[in-house]
Formats: sequence, structure tokens, C-alpha cells
Amino acid sequence: MVTPAEAVDQRGLRKDWIAREMEISPSYLSLLLSGKRRWSETLIQRFTRVVGVREDAVAFPQEEEA
Repeated sequence: MVTPAEAVDQRGLRKDWIAREMEISPSYLSLLLSGKRRWSETLIQRFTRVVGVREDAVAFPQEEEA
């Protein structure tokens, strides 16, 4: 398993391109990759499609309990 940021680095993809394909801003993608924002199911699906990885191969941070 890899983190989302590691998946991006391994594939050598540009973050601005990924953000555009995911239909989010590059700054929001940076917040997601740094763990400062939570990954919704929709964002996880978009990310795995754009980056070309299986969802079960990436360790997305779990939502915090309220």
C-alpha cells in the first residue's frame, strides 16, 4: 500500500494535471495529499481513475471520529 502522494510520485504525474482531471483546484489537491483535508468517496474514485491505481492499493486517511 502507498499513500496518495506516493502514488502520484511513483507515476510521475503533474499535480496541476491531476487536479484539473479531478475537477478540483491544485491547492485543494495539495491539502488532500498532505492530509489536511479529508478524502470523500467521490474524490477517492476520481483520484484512482485519474492516477490509474486501484482503490485498495492506496492507503487513504480514514475520517476522524466525531
